[in-house]
Amino acid sequence: ETELEEIIQNVKTIISTLKGSVPLMRDFGINWQVIDTLTPELEMELKEEIFTQVERWEKRAKIKRISLETDQEGKVRTTVTIETNYGVVDVSSG
Repeated sequence: ETELEEIIQNVKTIISTLKGSVPLMRDFGINWQVIDTLTPELEMELKEEIFTQVERWEKRAKIKRISLETDQEGKVRTTVTIETNYGVVDVSSG
Protein backbone atom coordinates (compact mmCIF):
# COMPACT_ATOMS: atom_id res chain seq x y z
CA GLU A 1 0.00 0.00 0.00
CA THR A 2 1.44 3.35 -1.04
CA GLU A 3 1.22 6.49 1.09
CA LEU A 4 -1.37 7.95 -1.32
CA GLU A 5 -3.53 4.81 -1.01
CA GLU A 6 -3.25 5.08 2.78
CA ILE A 7 -4.35 8.74 2.73
CA ILE A 8 -7.32 7.92 0.45
CA GLN A 9 -8.37 5.01 2.67
CA ASN A 10 -8.09 7.14 5.81
CA VAL A 11 -10.27 9.91 4.33
CA LYS A 12 -12.78 7.31 3.11
CA THR A 13 -12.91 5.82 6.62
CA ILE A 14 -13.40 9.24 8.23
CA ILE A 15 -16.30 10.26 5.96
CA SER A 16 -18.07 6.90 6.18
CA THR A 17 -17.78 6.33 9.95
CA LEU A 18 -20.67 7.29 12.20
CA LYS A 19 -19.42 9.57 14.99
CA GLY A 20 -19.53 7.76 18.34
CA SER A 21 -19.27 4.27 16.82
CA VAL A 22 -15.53 3.72 17.42
CA PRO A 23 -14.75 2.65 21.01
CA LEU A 24 -12.14 4.87 22.70
CA MET A 25 -12.40 7.34 19.78
CA ARG A 26 -15.94 8.67 20.24
CA ASP A 27 -15.02 11.92 18.47
CA PHE A 28 -13.94 10.13 15.27
CA GLY A 29 -16.21 10.25 12.21
CA ILE A 30 -19.17 12.25 10.99
CA ASN A 31 -22.42 12.93 12.84
CA TRP A 32 -24.74 11.50 10.16
CA GLN A 33 -28.23 12.28 11.41
CA VAL A 34 -31.31 10.72 9.86
CA ILE A 35 -31.75 12.87 6.79
CA ASP A 36 -35.06 13.12 4.96
CA THR A 37 -34.05 16.11 2.89
CA LEU A 38 -30.60 17.61 2.52
CA THR A 39 -31.42 21.23 3.31
CA PRO A 40 -28.85 23.97 2.60
CA GLU A 41 -28.36 24.43 6.37
CA LEU A 42 -27.77 20.71 6.96
CA GLU A 43 -25.47 20.50 3.95
CA MET A 44 -23.37 23.35 5.36
CA GLU A 45 -23.18 21.66 8.79
CA LEU A 46 -22.12 18.34 7.25
CA LYS A 47 -19.49 20.00 5.06
CA GLU A 48 -18.09 21.85 8.08
CA GLU A 49 -17.92 18.63 10.09
CA ILE A 50 -16.27 16.72 7.22
CA PHE A 51 -13.69 19.49 6.84
CA THR A 52 -12.96 19.54 10.59
CA GLN A 53 -12.71 15.75 10.90
CA VAL A 54 -10.42 15.27 7.89
CA GLU A 55 -8.25 18.18 9.05
CA ARG A 56 -8.01 16.62 12.52
CA TRP A 57 -7.45 12.96 11.63
CA GLU A 58 -5.60 13.05 8.28
CA LYS A 59 -3.16 15.94 8.21
CA ARG A 60 -1.61 14.84 4.89
CA ALA A 61 -4.85 15.72 3.05
CA LYS A 62 -5.93 19.28 2.32
CA ILE A 63 -9.59 19.58 1.34
CA LYS A 64 -10.24 21.46 -1.88
CA ARG A 65 -13.97 20.69 -2.30
CA ILE A 66 -16.80 18.73 -0.67
CA SER A 67 -19.81 17.55 -2.67
CA LEU A 68 -22.95 16.06 -1.10
CA GLU A 69 -25.63 14.42 -3.26
CA THR A 70 -28.75 12.51 -2.26
CA ASP A 71 -29.66 9.41 -4.29
CA GLN A 72 -33.18 8.09 -5.01
CA GLU A 73 -33.19 6.12 -1.73
CA GLY A 74 -32.34 9.24 0.28
CA LYS A 75 -28.77 8.18 1.03
CA VAL A 76 -26.23 10.99 1.00
CA ARG A 77 -23.19 10.30 -1.18
CA THR A 78 -20.14 12.31 -0.25
CA THR A 79 -17.22 13.17 -2.53
CA VAL A 80 -14.24 14.97 -1.02
CA THR A 81 -11.59 16.41 -3.32
CA ILE A 82 -8.26 16.42 -1.49
CA GLU A 83 -4.82 17.72 -2.32
CA THR A 84 -1.82 15.68 -1.20
CA ASN A 85 1.89 15.68 -1.93
CA TYR A 86 0.97 13.24 -4.73
CA GLY A 87 -1.64 15.40 -6.45
CA VAL A 88 -5.38 16.07 -6.30
CA VAL A 89 -7.72 13.10 -5.75
CA ASP A 90 -11.50 12.60 -5.38
CA VAL A 91 -12.50 10.35 -2.46
CA SER A 92 -16.09 9.08 -2.29
CA SER A 93 -18.10 7.39 0.44
CA GLY A 94 -20.17 4.32 -0.30
